[in-house]
Amino acid sequence: MDNGGQRGLKVLSTVLCICHTLLFSCPFVLSLSFRTQPVSVVQKQGGAVLLRCVARPASASLTWLFQGQPLQTGALPGVEVHPGSLSLSSLQPQHTGLYQCVAHLDTNAIASRQARVAIANIEEFGATHRRALTVKEGDTAVIQCPLPPSNPPALPRYRIRGKWLEESTGPYLILPSGNLQIVSVSPEHQGMYKCGAYNPVTRETRVEAHGTKLIVKDSDGSSPVGIVYPVSPVSLTVEQSMSLVLECVVSGSPSPVAKWTKDGHELLASRLRLQNSNLVLSDVQLNDGGNYTCSVQTEDGDVVSATYNVNVLVAASIMRALSDQTVSSGSSVQFICAVWGNPAPKITWLFNSSPILPSSHVQISNFSLHISSVTAQDKGMYQCLLDNGIGSAQSAARLSVQSGETSLPVILSPPESGVYAEGEPVTLSCNASGQPLPVIRWYNSAGPIATHPALLLQAPGGEAMPPEDVLSHLTMSRPGSSSLYIQTVTTAHAGKYICVASNELGSVQAEAFLTVEPQSSSMVIPVETQPTVHPIQNDEGEELFLPLGGGDAVGPPTEQSSDKLTPEAPIIISPPQTHKPNTYDLEWRAGRDWGSPVNAYFVRYRKVEDMGNVVGSWHTVRVPGSEKSLPLSDLEPSSLYEVLMVARSAAGEGQPAMLTFRTGKERSSSSSKNPSKAPFVSQPEKAPEDKAVNTHYGVVIHDREPIHSRGSRSSYHLSGDRKFCICCMDPKSQWWLSNHSLPCGVPKAGPQWRLDHRR
Repeated sequence: MDNGGQRGLKVLSTVLCICHTLLFSCPFVLSLSFRTQPVSVVQKQGGAVLLRCVARPASASLTWLFQGQPLQTGALPGVEVHPGSLSLSSLQPQHTGLYQCVAHLDTNAIASRQARVAIANIEEFGATHRRALTVKEGDTAVIQCPLPPSNPPALPRYRIRGKWLEESTGPYLILPSGNLQIVSVSPEHQGMYKCGAYNPVTRETRVEAHGTKLIVKDSDGSSPVGIVYPVSPVSLTVEQSMSLVLECVVSGSPSPVAKWTKDGHELLASRLRLQNSNLVLSDVQLNDGGNYTCSVQTEDGDVVSATYNVNVLVAASIMRALSDQTVSSGSSVQFICAVWGNPAPKITWLFNSSPILPSSHVQISNFSLHISSVTAQDKGMYQCLLDNGIGSAQSAARLSVQSGETSLPVILSPPESGVYAEGEPVTLSCNASGQPLPVIRWYNSAGPIATHPALLLQAPGGEAMPPEDVLSHLTMSRPGSSSLYIQTVTTAHAGKYICVASNELGSVQAEAFLTVEPQSSSMVIPVETQPTVHPIQNDEGEELFLPLGGGDAVGPPTEQSSDKLTPEAPIIISPPQTHKPNTYDLEWRAGRDWGSPVNAYFVRYRKVEDMGNVVGSWHTVRVPGSEKSLPLSDLEPSSLYEVLMVARSAAGEGQPAMLTFRTGKERSSSSSKNPSKAPFVSQPEKAPEDKAVNTHYGVVIHDREPIHSRGSRSSYHLSGDRKFCICCMDPKSQWWLSNHSLPCGVPKAGPQWRLDHRR
């Protein structure tokens, strides 16, 4: 084998010893969560109601709560419980109230958000008397109508000269308040006007007993400027995302121009939408609340105004979800639930779906839950349940308790200083002990060091990656162990390197000095190299989401301004195969965020062949940090897709999670008799006689081209429907691919695969 081939094998022997725990989140860890939660319903009496609830994993069982108490079979007549739903065939008053579903898995349980079931109704108009309204011709007439109480809110309509007017038209403007404005009235508008209120659920209409008689008198020329409506301050309440109209009816000749302000300041142009002189606010948000003033200026220079106080109601929601935590027995732990809503939500803390009572062992303070002297009995699911009358929300997290004492990290084998020739590969290793096992990070004079291990997974069959695109640093870490690899060292890499081992009790560090001897000009191979002199850290994920196989990235790497830990890899919990031919529901739960909440997930997916060849381009989707699922659509049936995703927080981007999944077949009459076969798995060249290949796990497919020079590199690709571990048994000649080191209960007795690279 030539020097280039030996160099290639040496490179691979360093960079491909990547264990399952580094790149993948364990899909076999069953964590309780809800895929679908019940929603509040307003239905007419006697109508049917259906509340849906779907938990994951599918093995979880469901029960229901009514008004906070377990709903026993037959305890509430008319209630039927089905798998994934609760139904009321005929809604009656005894059925109204709060419903929740509870998901159970082993000894753990979580409760859904609360769903209100209410009966739609509309009351009669209050006592009224016959009214008369006199308006000058050309002015705007306002016929007021106080709508009766209704659930949901009633829609106003008017009966004019024996005909019902349900929507604004021409000079008639029906407003949400119930008022009717008639712009530029004329004698033809005279007559009797009666107000009605329509409930859109019950489809009932209530009509006021006495209406308003409109009288139009001749205009006598000029008239004083003023505001006809409202004549006194008005307070309004509106729910977020709804629309609101603030009425301002002005009079006078010549017609005055109304000016709107909010909290004493002119309105932004984006929020200034007028309908005549009325201010229309669409998609109302919390910052739209405040004091609004409509003003006009009189002939004498005086200002006449009308005021509104607007209060925006916001449904309770979770700003920062709870995070799974693992602590040692005897230590303390705190869960923090950051909430949002107006009015302020009421928070109820739950343990395995049951309310928690404060004690010396468990303290509840505002938005936090603190448990001191944790024992094994404290492990389970913790939740914060929110409700503010407008909406309900919940967040859940698992507490795991480790037995044994905690201890500070100790460096077992520090990195070794050394002298290297320019162009050689360099590997620095650092191992540490501690309880819990410490996280190891690397630094140099420029700060945290980073690369992205996902960039090693290149599509086979493509052109060799030019040396200038090869990563300057590669860090591969697991708790207690880490290696820093520099594929082609240059003088720019010389200097001090520090490994820092940290756990919850503290940190220790060790350092090594790297000396690089430049090559003489006659020995330099004419290939450009562009080493990164100021790298950033990524074995803890602090960089932007980088592409696989040289694809275009979401953004360039950026240096981090802080040393905060970035989020752990998302834990993908959706199965590697779906019966749906064109869609796949990608589902995950968040890893630990280390105090910096996840604000977004980046998901990339593309189609690959069973042999590992890439046949589709990357699709990149940004998902809000509050979401835990993403439907992937427009997929091809019976096809293999690979997914790469990371979580982003203020500290940067975290470790990647990866998945390979297969779509289902097109539905046909014979589809049920011919289940999808496992993907065909090819063997590497010169593979040994071991034929016991378990195709449920991925394989490594080697580029079938010899290594010719130091500028070439071998490329490997993951395929198959499961994750796997690669470990180097003999760096000079062989690779072993084994499922022995797989966690999550994979049995140790099983096949091995050997990839022989000898030429």
